[in-house]
Amino acid sequence: MADLSLRIWGGVVASDELDLPRASELVASVASGNLSFVRLLECRREPLTGREWIIFDVDVERPQRPVNDIQRVERVAVMFDRSDESQPDIRVLRATFPLLPHMNLREQEFPRSLCVDERPWDDAKLTWTAPRFIEEIRAWLARSARGELHAKDQPLEPLLLEIDAPLIFPADLFAVGPGTPVWLTIERVDGGNGRAVYIAGLVRPQSQIDVNTLMVGLTLRGEPQRHGVVRRRPNTIADLHAFLEAAGLNLVDELRQQLRAWPMHRDAIRAQLVILVDLPKRRTASGDVESHDYWAFLCNAGLGAIGEGLGIWSMHGDQPRYKVRGNPERRGENTSLSILVPMPSFSDSAAAVWSGESRAAQCRVVAIGLGALGSQVYLNLVRMGFGSWTLVDTDYLLPHNLARHALSGLSIGKSKAESLSLIGYTLGKDHPPAKSLVVDVLHPDTASAPLDEVLQSADLILDMSASIPVARRLANDIDTPAQRVALFLNPCGSDLVLLAEGEERTAPIDMLEMQYYRELLRNPTLATHLKRAGAGIRYAQSCREMSVILPQDRVAAHAAIGSRAVLNLVNGEADQIVIWHADPHRWTVDRIDVRTSPMIERHLGRWVLRADADLIAHVSALRQAKLPNETGGVLIGAFDLQRNLIYVVDALPSPADSLEWPTAYIRGSRGLRQRVEEVGTMTAGMLEYVGEWHSHPDGHSILPSADDRTAFAWFAQQRLVDGLPPLMLIVGADGTLGWYLDQLPTS
Repeated sequence: MADLSLRIWGGVVASDELDLPRASELVASVASGNLSFVRLLECRREPLTGREWIIFDVDVERPQRPVNDIQRVERVAVMFDRSDESQPDIRVLRATFPLLPHMNLREQEFPRSLCVDERPWDDAKLTWTAPRFIEEIRAWLARSARGELHAKDQPLEPLLLEIDAPLIFPADLFAVGPGTPVWLTIERVDGGNGRAVYIAGLVRPQSQIDVNTLMVGLTLRGEPQRHGVVRRRPNTIADLHAFLEAAGLNLVDELRQQLRAWPMHRDAIRAQLVILVDLPKRRTASGDVESHDYWAFLCNAGLGAIGEGLGIWSMHGDQPRYKVRGNPERRGENTSLSILVPMPSFSDSAAAVWSGESRAAQCRVVAIGLGALGSQVYLNLVRMGFGSWTLVDTDYLLPHNLARHALSGLSIGKSKAESLSLIGYTLGKDHPPAKSLVVDVLHPDTASAPLDEVLQSADLILDMSASIPVARRLANDIDTPAQRVALFLNPCGSDLVLLAEGEERTAPIDMLEMQYYRELLRNPTLATHLKRAGAGIRYAQSCREMSVILPQDRVAAHAAIGSRAVLNLVNGEADQIVIWHADPHRWTVDRIDVRTSPMIERHLGRWVLRADADLIAHVSALRQAKLPNETGGVLIGAFDLQRNLIYVVDALPSPADSLEWPTAYIRGSRGLRQRVEEVGTMTAGMLEYVGEWHSHPDGHSILPSADDRTAFAWFAQQRLVDGLPPLMLIVGADGTLGWYLDQLPTS
């Protein structure tokens, strides 16, 4: 066994002279005789640092034919630092010990350092004992001998481990061909406690460049290597050249060639060089490439000094004087390096990966309404790599908004849409920021053209305005193939509502709204869903300047649910109505899936009537239950007089005092007014009485009878008082319907 210990670490000390508790504990455990597989050799202390080393032999449980060259007895040295702020350093004292995965990078390749515990030391030392520690070393050696140290499903080991600082680089930097120089500006940021973080940006044509931050980057791509091949830390260009030779790269020749080719004006000659390397990794020597390591090496000198260190030129002031033959003996031995770990700047693809998504969804989204819910849903989705966004809102941020808005006080008085769009820049220079339109969707005025353009080209229109007029405009007045989705909170913020059109738009967004109201009437748990909590708070002097009482935690919880719901909707085939009902006391959330129904539309004179298949099935069932008698009741729905639309949403059954015969029906009124008022209350005034319905028996048509005409004439006179049209529905056999609106047919 080639023992490497005597040439390195301090002087020998007696075991009872050790100062460090963990070193003493390890010696006591080895010397106790309880561990027959380990034998203490000596203890050492470094005079300058006070670090203490314990050297011992350990027996290894290895197979008869080991996969890797692990001896039956290995000599190990363990270093304990006086501060106890880092893992004990485990060295194997054999000059021929093999290069394996799970090793630590050190200044010198030998003795090799083992990584037996990947946990942070602050975590590991909570349960650290000397016997456990020795057993971890033995297990590392035994599993390496069997070739089982790195699990087949475990990610590949990095080729280098220790770094001086991170380098955040443009996401598309490595798209530049290997060997191509790229000009960068690199800013050094203080990461706290004197730690440096470097942020690189590509120099764009005609950019204003601060020559003090100018650097030049060189990208290189190596040949595939086996993972975990860690020898020693490269400290100079010469060291890095040797390190990269294993990847088939000749760094010195590459640098000489590039430096001779690059233009060297006065500013550039002072620029630092950062060498960016792509190192493909394999699990085995002949396996496929599974992943890539990206590393950056910052030369701690300007290009002028680097060229001199490589024997290319000699510097005369700020001007390089090239040598015809150069000096091949000079290989950058005096140019020191800082190791940087490159990290791509924030991008949609990276955001998707970090969020557990398979890929970024390049969906063109127009988000309308950037209030409390809208702002948080937008930021959630953009941080998950979802969407190319246009933000539409005419409002600006006021102090009371800060109680639950995603923006900070720095945006007070500024446009919500514009301020949120700027967050794209703060997420990273390479992340595409959202576009913004500070426009009122209902009154776009001069901005109507750009608004129409983005709506017509959108894949998804996400309405988070909680505005009925906006929802109606998006449903009826915008000619676009985009999927329309509404996402909003109920008035007290306990419930989140999603209305989403499917691919075929069998129920447009306004009909989904009506079906949502119908669910409120039929589901007892939603009876108070639209009840407003309290009177609100006045935030200024006007009677209209009121804000609801709504805590941030409710908005944040529902924004998280809503974000995931929108993400899952893309390419969805069916219409959806979902209500998430939160218990404000237990803070549990129940999901209510509301059955959707295809729209049925009738054009009746100047009016358009909209109902759905569920309503037809409902009145047909009420008719069937009363046969052979006729029956009836009243219709519940909504008017949109701006567009001459009538929505028929539900049918109330026959009041108890009605008269029902096989050939006649007289509707009663007992409890009817109270029920209609309840409908208005439960739907916050959105649904009301819109007309009458009755059935005809089997064998009779759905044409109005003489009695029907008399009733309709009286009914029309009553509706004139409110300026509304009369509506009558006659339900016949086999689901046949007669809709009569405004006037009856003449024959």
